[in-house]
Amino acid sequence: MAQVSMSSFDPAQVLHSVNLAGAPVGGPVLQAQQLVAHAVPLHQQGRVGEAAALYRSALQLQPDLTDAQHLLGVALGQSGEYAEAERLVRQAIAAQPAQGAYWNSLGRLLLLQGRMPEAVQALQEALQLSPQNAESFFNLAEAQGLAGELAEAVKNYEQALRLQPGHAQARFGLAQVLRQLQGWAAALPHYQLAASMAPDAPMGQYFWALALHMGGHVQQALELYTRITERWPDMAEAWVGIGSVQFGMNRLREAIAAYEQALTLQPENANALDGLVEARRKACDWRDDMAALEQRLHALARRGLDAGLPAPVRIFTALYTPFDALELKAIAQSNALQSKPADCAPRCNEAARRDGRLRIGYLLADARDHPNAHNMLSVFGLHDRARFEVFTYSWGLDDQSVYRKRIREESEHFVELRGASDEEMARRIRDDGVQVLVDLMGHTADNRLGVLWRKPAPVQMNYLGFPGTSGAECMDFVLVDRWVCPPGREAEMSEAVIRLPYCYNPLAHHAEMQVPPPPAREQAGLPPQGFVFCCFNNTNKISAEVFARWMRILQRTPGSVLWLYRTHDLVDENLRRAAAALGVEPQRLVFAPHLPREWHMARLQLADLFLDTTPYGAHTTTGDALRAGVPVLTVPGQTFASRVAASMLDAARLPECIQPDWPAYEEEAVRLCAQGVAELKARLKSPEVLPLFDTPRQVRDLERAYSQAWQQFVEGEKFSGFDLEREQPGLPA
Repeated sequence: MAQVSMSSFDPAQVLHSVNLAGAPVGGPVLQAQQLVAHAVPLHQQGRVGEAAALYRSALQLQPDLTDAQHLLGVALGQSGEYAEAERLVRQAIAAQPAQGAYWNSLGRLLLLQGRMPEAVQALQEALQLSPQNAESFFNLAEAQGLAGELAEAVKNYEQALRLQPGHAQARFGLAQVLRQLQGWAAALPHYQLAASMAPDAPMGQYFWALALHMGGHVQQALELYTRITERWPDMAEAWVGIGSVQFGMNRLREAIAAYEQALTLQPENANALDGLVEARRKACDWRDDMAALEQRLHALARRGLDAGLPAPVRIFTALYTPFDALELKAIAQSNALQSKPADCAPRCNEAARRDGRLRIGYLLADARDHPNAHNMLSVFGLHDRARFEVFTYSWGLDDQSVYRKRIREESEHFVELRGASDEEMARRIRDDGVQVLVDLMGHTADNRLGVLWRKPAPVQMNYLGFPGTSGAECMDFVLVDRWVCPPGREAEMSEAVIRLPYCYNPLAHHAEMQVPPPPAREQAGLPPQGFVFCCFNNTNKISAEVFARWMRILQRTPGSVLWLYRTHDLVDENLRRAAAALGVEPQRLVFAPHLPREWHMARLQLADLFLDTTPYGAHTTTGDALRAGVPVLTVPGQTFASRVAASMLDAARLPECIQPDWPAYEEEAVRLCAQGVAELKARLKSPEVLPLFDTPRQVRDLERAYSQAWQQFVEGEKFSGFDLEREQPGLPA
């Protein structure tokens, strides 16, 4: 809900009709009434102080003039003087208890003070006296919205609009409530109408832009954000909106400039600081103030969490910055609450107890050419259909890719839910009788935590898409392994912990992939000779500290090059400049352009050694490297996101590539360059024998996890974590 404001008062509507005809000419009553009549248009123009002075003058002439008492109370309420405002309005009511407008104003004042039951009582009295007063319906809706009575609030906003179709604040309030109930798409037309009704209200324009942005209409959102900053250049949140859209379009220079402008206007704007840190990390823009920016973000987040306020940082930005595992959990919990609906009553019912196969549901927006789809690709079709009935719920864009086609065809039930609200999705899952619902999204883009908060299935699991805890109380289990969540560190997860026997990531597409032959080095932009270090992680995973270590490795290994992923010309410029500053020839950095997945896997075979990052390490890119026969060097950190490569290396039987610390990492990289990696590469030539690429076994492990978790529910046990034993005892521990 938007913050309640006294600005919704319209003195013309609440002013009691004054009959001047019978008043004595020139007497104090007439003079007082004339002062009130003169004050009203000033009040309507927003000149509240001037109007209040006239109301006070009127009361000096006629202390019992109820209209003056009432409207001075309104003006004082607009100025935040609630106690005196309430006293005056109650005084007016005592004199004329049948005036519905007075009760309406009292209700609004009580609403502003957070006294909801009293506010509702006063507003209901107002409606008894004036059943066609749009303001009373509006204020009652505001109170109900703040109290979480969203369905009732919708009814009263709509009634206010029937009585007064041009009531911009009622339209805006309706948009806010519909957003909570049904999401941004349902609210968008109402935000647009509210903005058109009140073109001079900057927040109305901003929320219209935000609704466009959240609905995926990014170009329209950018145009509107820009118009807002042209008219209200000091509105920091609109600059943040511009930065966010530009970042999403990979326009890094423009995004950084917009975020910096927002911080110039509001140095403590957490959204701007969060966005700027993310944009500069992606640009590898490590100017001298970068560490200070990250420290400011950490301090803001810590202060917010310590005060019990929502974390002013997104969990994904936090993964790239130096937050510890328990801090990340607290941020995830705070972020998850932002998706929590007012009505969290479990939607699941007796349909989940229907006999038959165990019904598994997967939530996946990324059924397209996306790492999430690559990693799960064959899992849907490998389930044992004699024992499991599998539903895949999809709401993301159909990119017509082979990955989407494969998932759609191999899922027993592929349910298209694009455009459905959270409530509609939850009801569909409930009606399908899903017993174990597996969320593959977590806190990633286009997640539907709002569905999960509605508890459409008795057992709900967090898996794969997000490298960490969901932080949501509605999630019962998290599927991990002994590397990403070692024994003894269960407190880092809000869910009960299920440890799979090997790496938690099924890497399904890697397992069945036929990697094409490598191209010539020259075709890939590499020099004819020399050791090739590489890192194809997203650039926001590369820190100044890790890059400096890589440059020391290059200095100690003459003739070697570092092969990186090209994402933006600004990144290339910044990294070449940083290399030169660290004493390395910029041409020793080679940037690989984006290629289709199969072509990338072909060229990746030309690398000799993949170098991991911290605190957010290589995940799918580790799987890419190992499947291409390239060993990966990593140092497991203290968080889930920093330990995934170690998990994969363990399941690929390359434990010696897991280094104890960063000095050892550097020394091992130099040693492998000198001695060669032929032996390590040879051990990756038969991926089918490695646990990492044994997708059928991994699916059996998932089925064991689902069955045991369901059994806990059936037996009425409190959900508790467990470790699955390895089915093949001959494999190394």
